[in-house]
Amino acid sequence: MIHQTTNTRCLIKAARNLGLRVEIFDKNGNFVMVREGEKKLFFANYATPFNSASVEKICKDKEFTHLLLESVVRMPRAKGFFDPLYNEGGEIKNGRDTLASLTQKIMESFTLPLILKPNSRARGLNVALCIESRHVYDALERIFDHRSEYYDYVALAEEYVKIDKEYRVVVYDKKIALLYEKDISGAEFNGNLSPLHWDGAKAVIIEDENLKKKLAEFISPIFDQFELNFAGLDIIIGKDSKIYLLEVNTQIGFANFVKDNGEKPLIEFYEKIFKPTLYE
Repeated sequence: MIHQTTNTRCLIKAARNLGLRVEIFDKNGNFVMVREGEKKLFFANYATPFNSASVEKICKDKEFTHLLLESVVRMPRAKGFFDPLYNEGGEIKNGRDTLASLTQKIMESFTLPLILKPNSRARGLNVALCIESRHVYDALERIFDHRSEYYDYVALAEEYVKIDKEYRVVVYDKKIALLYEKDISGAEFNGNLSPLHWDGAKAVIIEDENLKKKLAEFISPIFDQFELNFAGLDIIIGKDSKIYLLEVNTQIGFANFVKDNGEKPLIEFYEKIFKPTLYE
């Protein structure tokens, strides 16, 4: 199964380790059902059965995430800006704004440097650190390029926070199930601002219970806002020693994690999830 995703490969192994019934519906092993008695869990590529469709949408839309959570957890200030040519029906129409006027609006709302990113994309694609106003214009041009497969109709401008440490906090059932650092101490920047995409970056498992407790306290208000059952939270500690939530990801691939740590910790992670979900 050469096109099987890392997460589905490991969750299948975890389910079989526990003696659970596994059914695979596609030739690549990415459309999977895990079953115990009458309880069924379906997984399709990176999608899981643990969150509702509306929660998935909120987390994919970075501005929606900000609007919901920025009042209860510290996040860099952010604001979305629509493609001037966007039309809900798919037809390209000229709007009132231009890239130049959007650049001006962003410059009036934020101080440089700032981050500009596609609102609903992942893996650091088209994310820009803007040092000058012309960088803002250029980033908007890339995000709103209708010919690009990475097109997004909303660009998110975000306050820049100098990062000391960045973590992926994987939560299940409102608890931290896995914690790892996105370690770039020995890495080389290659143009992608997403840490684990740097050359030589590593995902380092963190077992520090004091840090886990500190992060658990920080994220606890999130679960009062909506029913988030499974997610990877991107969290930084800034140079100002403050903790910030950057994004919430509900469709986690784990490829970089397994590259650096092997399959065993991820299989054990899925085993911890399956036991209470299917046996209780």
